[in-house]
Amino acid sequence: MKSKIWCWVGMLAFVPAVWGQLEVGSDGSDGVFNPGATIVVDLSQAAVLCNCDGIDQNGDSNFIDDPCRWDCPSPVAGKGVYDADKWAVVYKYQSVNIASGRTVTFTNHPSNAPVVWLVQDNVTIGGSVNLWGERAGSASASPTVPGPGGFPGGRATLSSASLGSGGRGPGAAPYLQAPSASAAGSYATQGGNCVGTLRGALYGNEYIVPLIGGSGASACNGRGGAGAGAILIAANGTITINGSVAAVGGEGGGSGGAIRLVANTVAGTGSLDAHGGSYSGVGGYGRIRIEGFSITLPGGNPSPSISEPDVPPMIWPPSDAPRIWATQVEYVDYNGATQTIAVPADPRANIAFPNTDVAFQTDQQMILHIEAANVPQNWLVTVRVVPTSGDTLLVSADALIGNLGSSTTTATFTSPAGIATMQIRADAP
Repeated sequence: MKSKIWCWVGMLAFVPAVWGQLEVGSDGSDGVFNPGATIVVDLSQAAVLCNCDGIDQNGDSNFIDDPCRWDCPSPVAGKGVYDADKWAVVYKYQSVNIASGRTVTFTNHPSNAPVVWLVQDNVTIGGSVNLWGERAGSASASPTVPGPGGFPGGRATLSSASLGSGGRGPGAAPYLQAPSASAAGSYATQGGNCVGTLRGALYGNEYIVPLIGGSGASACNGRGGAGAGAILIAANGTITINGSVAAVGGEGGGSGGAIRLVANTVAGTGSLDAHGGSYSGVGGYGRIRIEGFSITLPGGNPSPSISEPDVPPMIWPPSDAPRIWATQVEYVDYNGATQTIAVPADPRANIAFPNTDVAFQTDQQMILHIEAANVPQNWLVTVRVVPTSGDTLLVSADALIGNLGSSTTTATFTSPAGIATMQIRADAP
């Protein structure tokens, strides 16, 4: 029996996107951002409760008590909203104008979330927007502070009884007292070594989706530099940069952060900078991406990834993007009883007691329960445990069980004494 293969031959008309049709999702509820002087924007003031759609999810008459989504109107103009699911502080401006000689910096949100500006009209930056990580400076027991969306550097080694720590973030290298090892943070490129041969892993992608900043360096000759922050500026009109946007890693090996620009036209003579911090191992480069139908802005440091934007532009990861998270901690307490503690849906990794996400007391092994979505089952899951003082612990989790859409695993280890942060990573084999 013969099968038929049908071939269709015709004419195709390709219609390019028309300028002015770009829609980045701004309702203008944060008004005009036109600072009259140098300003520090406090991201912690972003709203967490909103009236998103006029329908009260709690069944009462108070419509400003629903968790904010990025597309909720800002309850207070100019303060933005915090979307925990997207892990972002989002401002929906009518326009942005930062005049020459004026600088915009940020105070972090408690979640350390990155910054997103969605703008109805045009963005003009004649001054500076800075998302630098904190430099290492003098020896200190406190970790360095990252830019928004970045991760802290390690604390310094003060004595044999007061050890340093590893940096934090997906590209941070471990701190190990013996054999001695520490390094700068990595991101798009690997950070340099300070002592030993261990380096942080690469992460992210050229699209900068999801939006994420730089990783911190581990302790070396003092504290490790913090990772730089991350910002997305998306406008329906034109982005003109005659000044600078900088996401530079903290001196002391913090890796560079991320800068993403999306508009019909991206123009100007200014600079974009996302390099790593120097000293005792140079931090890895961050990432820069420019999306526009017309792009005349010179290249950045590092060279940006360039393309036309999708219409509509991709602001957030698609619904089928891989995700992995911790759900609960299981342990045996000092009385021999098995206990479980739920992990918050929006963990903050706050190392200031008593504001930690989870608190428990045990000298037994603990079990971290992990869930994943859209992660292939042959991917390797690792838990990175960074105590506030002492060696970094890398734990391989069990194989994922379930299916591509939903799977689970566990990681079993003895938690170090004191306060520690945990970060889960899944990598293709």
